[in-house]
Amino acid sequence: MGISRSAYYYQPEEKEDEQELELLKKICAVVEEIPFYGYRKVFRELVRMGTEVTEKQVRRIMRRAGLQAIYPGKRTSISAKGHRKYPGSQV
Repeated sequence: MGISRSAYYYQPEEKEDEQELELLKKICAVVEEIPFYGYRKVFRELVRMGTEVTEKQVRRIMRRAGLQAIYPGKRTSISAKGHRKYPGSQV
């Protein structure tokens, strides 16, 4: 037939998906409560709550779910007070 027995009888484990969904619910609860926490602090919060999880798992699940910490962005259009303002060059 041209295929190996291991490929024919292979059945992926579904247990990990259930665990990841449970972790995602816990991660979402932490992020809703404290939205400026990144994956490191979310990991510490989950460990404090008694959840057995690794930092890598939290990072992967948050990336897949599109969860990100809220943080201030760069303020590139605002000039510094100490800098001089020069008139535009006329060529």
